[in-house]
Amino acid sequence: MDLVDNYSRLLIRYPATSALDTNTERAIQRCLEELCTTRTSVVVAHRLSTVVNVDCILVLDKGRIIERGR
Repeated sequence: MDLVDNYSRLLIRYPATSALDTNTERAIQRCLEELCTTRTSVVVAHRLSTVVNVDCILVLDKGRIIERGR
């Protein structure tokens, strides 16, 4: 679940879309992308499609960064 207010500069996104069909996920992603244009967004994702348009991807394993890329 995401929580956004008008004053927050940080948005933390947990994979609430992982159980959705792809069309619904895309619609939610478009809305969230608009919200993130003026905020820093941290996304926890299980699908690559969730992080296609991000600036940086970190892959974690047991709390450690094992890969980093764009």
